[in-house]
Parts: sequence; C-alpha cells; structure tokens
Amino acid sequence: MSSRRPRKVRSRLSLWFERALAAIALADLGLVIFDLTYISWRDFYVLSVPPAIHETYDRVKGIEPYRDTEQYIERVEDLKTQVALTGVESEEVEVILADLRERSIETIEDNPFQLAEKTGNLERIKNSVRDYIGNDSAKDSFRELWSQAHLRENWEASIELYEAELYPNFRTNYFRGISETGDFVDRFWFIDSFFIAFFGLEFLTRTWVMSRRLGTGWREAMLLRWFDVPLLLPFYRWLRVIPVAVRLDRAQILDLEPLRRRASEFVLAGVAAEMTETVVIQVLDQVQTAIRQDALLNALQSLEQPEDYIDLNNVDEVEELSQRLIGVSVYDVLPKIRPDLESLLHHTVFGAVEALPAYQSLKLVPGMEELPKRISHEVVGAIYDGIVGAIEDPVGAELTQNLTQNFAKALKTEVEKPKNLDEIESLLVALVDEIKINYVQRSGTRDIEAVVRETKRLQAAANQRS
Repeated sequence: MSSRRPRKVRSRLSLWFERALAAIALADLGLVIFDLTYISWRDFYVLSVPPAIHETYDRVKGIEPYRDTEQYIERVEDLKTQVALTGVESEEVEVILADLRERSIETIEDNPFQLAEKTGNLERIKNSVRDYIGNDSAKDSFRELWSQAHLRENWEASIELYEAELYPNFRTNYFRGISETGDFVDRFWFIDSFFIAFFGLEFLTRTWVMSRRLGTGWREAMLLRWFDVPLLLPFYRWLRVIPVAVRLDRAQILDLEPLRRRASEFVLAGVAAEMTETVVIQVLDQVQTAIRQDALLNALQSLEQPEDYIDLNNVDEVEELSQRLIGVSVYDVLPKIRPDLESLLHHTVFGAVEALPAYQSLKLVPGMEELPKRISHEVVGAIYDGIVGAIEDPVGAELTQNLTQNFAKALKTEVEKPKNLDEIESLLVALVDEIKINYVQRSGTRDIEAVVRETKRLQAAANQRS
C-alpha cells in the first residue's frame, strides 16, 4: 500500500500552509505600517487608547516623557488636590500658583515642544489662554490664570479650560533620544529582524525546493520569487505590500485578478500608445528625410525603367493607373459634374454673347434668348461625346495614350527643375509635420484602450463559439 497522501489532501495542506505564511506576512506588514505611522498617530494613542500601547511602544521609538511638561501636569494635579483640602485662598495654594506662573513663563520662553516638532502645541496653548483671559500677551494671561484672585471667582471654568485645551497639548509632548549616528533612537530593527530572519529562511528553503523540482539553478528559482525580496530588506519596508498582496492572492484569501487584469490593460494601453506614436513618427521622419534627400526626384526618374529594373508582373503600373484614372474620370466623374459644367459654360457663353452689339438686336427675335443656353448644352455634350469617342476609338485611344505619356514627361521635366522641386519638397515636408502634430500626437491612450476592449470582446465571442 502506498504511503503517499492523496493529491486532494496534499493540495489542502499546501493551501493552509500558504495561508499561514500569508497571515504572518500580513502581520509583519501591519506592524511595519504601525511603526511608520506611530509618531504621527501618537497623540491619538496617548489620549484615546489604553496607556499600555503607547507606554510599550514609546520604548521602541526611544520616547520618554518630557520632564518639564510632565512636571507642569503634576503641579496642576497638586493644585487641584490642595484646593480640595484647604481652598483657593490658602498659603499652600499660593505657593503652587507661584510655581505654575514661573513654569508657564519658562515654557513660553524655552519651548520644550521644539524637539518633538510640536511647536504647534505651544501655540495652541498660548492662544487658548489669551482667548480665555482676553489679553493679547500670553505671559500676562498665564499670570492672571494662575492667580488666587482669578481662581477665587473662576475655579471651575479655569480647570475646565485646562482639562479641555491645555492638558492634551502638554500630555502629548515627549522627549526622544538621539543615537550616536545623529538620528532619533529607533529600536524597531530589533523586532523586524525576527521577521526578516524567518522569511529569509523561508525564501532560501522554498527556492531550493523549487530549483530541485523544476530542474533549474538556485539563482533562477530565486528570480521566480522576486516578489519576496522586500520581506528581506531592512529599509523601504513599505514595499512589503507587494509580497503580502501576492501571497494573499495565492492563498485564495484575496482575489487580485480584477486588479491584475486592469493593471495589465493599463500598461498595455500605455506601451501600445507610446510604441504606435513612436513608430509612426519615426516613419514620417524617414519620409521627411527621404524628401529632403531628393526622393521625389529619384521617384520621377525611376518612371523611366532602367534595363536592370525587375518587373514582377509584366505590367506597366504607371500606364495602367493612368488609363484607369482616365476611365474613371470620363465614365464616372464627368456625368456627375455635367450640370455644373453646363452652368459654368452657359455663364461664360452668355457673358460673351451679351457683349456683342449685334446680339442686343437679335434678342428681340423669338427664341434668341435661349441661344447661349443651347450653345453651352451642345458644347458640353459635344465635348463629352468627343472624349468618350476618343477613348473608345482605337486611334483616339492611341492619341490619348500619347497625350498621357507626353503629359507625364512634360510634368516630370517641369518638376525636376530646381525651383519647382525645392518648393514641392518644402511643401511636402511641411505637410508631414502637420500630419504628425494633428493626427499622430493626438492619438492617446484612450484610443488604445478602445482597441484593447474590442480585442477582449472578440476573444470572449470566440471562446463562446468554441
């Protein structure tokens, strides 16, 4: 009997193993995020959560209570205790008030909040006391606040002000030690080293097993697990979100397929847009370069095929294109524009006939007013019939062919003249520049995204049919 476990059992055990490792990686990432945000969120931890959290983690970040602000808080507590025992007007209370007035002035002058970058706390304290007393001087406002004359009438209001406005700002101040490197003390590396060692051992073991199973080198197996590298780095710890996300996805705890698909489409769209624009612009640049290097002249000269010219189909394409264009013009285009030609010719003939002195007398003869119109109609008809007859008649066709060839030669001769050639090349280069600006560089990622969506739609339709 085989001692191997069934594949389904092994698969289930492998899944739970991956989930356990993903949970550890997630805990590591959570601890990293907590460490990175601890300083900025410390006020919340100090004022709103059990003290065990910030008291414990303060030691990791090298944070200690600031002696001056802590003593200030203690003196206010002594004041409240003493007032409860002997009243506001006792000598013991006056001694405490004098100490608080002196400490308030020293706080304003020395700014014990600066080291923790909490000078804003001091400003809030000063503004609260100034607004409460109604005095623009913060020092004078503190002197009046901690006086028996003021507290005799405003004890409850003053203590309420302290509890709501002053105490939170004093309480969240701290002192943070400086290491020998000149940076703030931070012992998080000690905690993080356990996770780095754990995932380092897991990385080496997993890649070694993969190399044996796949028959590849250990280095190649490590490259396959590249996403685990941030778990091994003691810096840029926020990058650990990458391996954690991958592990959660592979452990079937988090489904990242929609995000992966959207990201791949976004990257594909961006790359395709850049590549398309780059290729088209390069092609147009090459066209411009060819135009500047007399490609137009070379093309005209190539119309006269040399002896070593390779003809693929024994057809003179230029002549065939000319014949085809003439046929399309005569049989398809001219009939559609015949009314326009008649109108133009009628206008011209009528203007010429109207200028004749004899026509003014002939206009009185019945039917003579329609003479210009009949003339233009007959002329256009004769011209059209003559052109069609010339094309269909063998002799006319030969004459038309000679006309086409002579026209091409004459056009080539004129275009090859330096003045005309330079002007045409300059216009063509400008036209290519306008094409690049108006059409190529306007095509953005949205067009490519539409292509990607259409491709996915066609793929889905093909899968449904299959």
